[in-house]
Amino acid sequence: LLPGRKSLIILLAAAAACTSHAPTPDAAMRAETHAEHGGRLQDTMRHLQKLMLERKAAVNKTDELREQYLKDLIDTAGEVLHAAEILVNQGPVQDLGPGQRHRFYDLADRLYAQAANVENQARQSNFMDMDEAYRRLDETCNNCHRLFRDQ
Repeated sequence: LLPGRKSLIILLAAAAACTSHAPTPDAAMRAETHAEHGGRLQDTMRHLQKLMLERKAAVNKTDELREQYLKDLIDTAGEVLHAAEILVNQGPVQDLGPGQRHRFYDLADRLYAQAANVENQARQSNFMDMDEAYRRLDETCNNCHRLFRDQ
């Protein structure tokens, strides 16, 4: 090999080694989408928490105000359902090991099921079981954050 050619091969090999650990554009886009979506989900969960705090007052409101409250609660729980679907389809699983990936999908599935339960309780105007449904939903969010975000 010629000296210049050998340097070129070494340079190309070094460049390949450096870029092989860089996130692919698809993975980087998924991570960005997840981060952006995660912020919206946090806002939605804060709104849902606010609605749950207003629940007791909603029971004593006029029928029209109670119906508006329930509609807002149903819509907000529906947003959480949609967020759970996105987590399953676009979550940051490429950086997780197989065990962590399984746990992440398990928690995303729980998030979906529990948001569906909150939505269902609101559709049925079941104020009695709504607190427990929301508590389980919130607990799932906290468990996932402890395992994956707060590390």
